Amino acid sequence: MVLKKNILTVIFFVNICVLTCFASALPDNMKIKNGFEEQGDTLVCDVSKGEARLVSKEALQPGFYAFTAEYCTKGFSSSGQFASDVKTSDRSSSLSGYEWYSTVSEWSPILIYFRVEKYGHIQIRWGNWKNADTSAKLLLRDINISRFEMSEVIDKNILTDGSFDSSQEGFVPSDWFKKIHESAPGDIYTVPNSSYRSGKYILKMTGDGTGGAMLQSRFYPLPQSGELELSVWARSTDEG
Repeated sequence: MVLKKNILTVIFFVNICVLTCFASALPDNMKIKNGFEEQGDTLVCDVSKGEARLVSKEALQPGFYAFTAEYCTKGFSSSGQFASDVKTSDRSSSLSGYEWYSTVSEWSPILIYFRVEKYGHIQIRWGNWKNADTSAKLLLRDINISRFEMSEVIDKNILTDGSFDSSQEGFVPSDWFKKIHESAPGDIYTVPNSSYRSGKYILKMTGDGTGGAMLQSRFYPLPQSGELELSVWARSTDEG
């Protein structure tokens, strides 16, 4: 009987350890600086508290890196937005572009490329919340930072969501950002695909012909030399 109790005790502690390991929302090389709280496998940011930051635990070697995760928002209007960027730990240098993100009600992919030029620690900032109520929140999960080599995109589509399949109906695709001129009526959003060759969604751009609408991708690292090819399928309801 003593032997059986000991065996059961060992199994019990092993199970607790496994569950604890899987509950972490952050990879081993990152930690919360401010603004986020861990809730199981998810990071939750109360946007009413201002800027939120994640920092690296260890210094990174020079090179290209990719921050990947999934995000969703709560308490934002349909035109809600927020921004993110990567900087050195002392904020003296920007390591990425200043990226804008649109609100999404379901989990959507997020990708930030950044370049470390000098050996050191980095921080990822989240903030500049727009059209969010006092209870609005940003949620992140499946967070990871990994080295990125330019050879990985040679002869490949560098757009992470060029098909818009990770989008949601009525929203801007999660890996894109829209800019609408205030004086020109119009909008950009996805609708279910009913006529194109394949894919769940297509992008719809509306306007009165006076201009002002633009869809902007994320910042991508590009080769120092060579040619880039852009291809797209499009159609217009205006016969002119």
